[in-house]
Amino acid sequence: MVSHIRKGGRSVTGPKAFSDFHDQLLTAFSDLSLKILHVVGDDTQAAVHWQVTGTHSGPFANLTVTNVPVSFTGMSFLTIQNGKITEGWDCWDQGALVSSAD
Repeated sequence: MVSHIRKGGRSVTGPKAFSDFHDQLLTAFSDLSLKILHVVGDDTQAAVHWQVTGTHSGPFANLTVTNVPVSFTGMSFLTIQNGKITEGWDCWDQGALVSSAD
């Protein structure tokens, strides 16, 4: 599995790095909720448009904890082999998260 998530100007690649990033996200937004808005694809590729909501209640990406609700959208482009996700590219509205810290 190769996961490409931009964090601090570098890619987060591989299962361990993705798991660590995921854990940081869940710690920072303990009430995180993900809503799938759209999905298109076939047996080998999929594109997912999603929305996340939660309260910024813990440290994340060097942002000051605000304890305020946040909402942002993003998209993931996935490669699928033998019914499993083997690669994913994520792009999300980090500006919405940063503006909540202002």
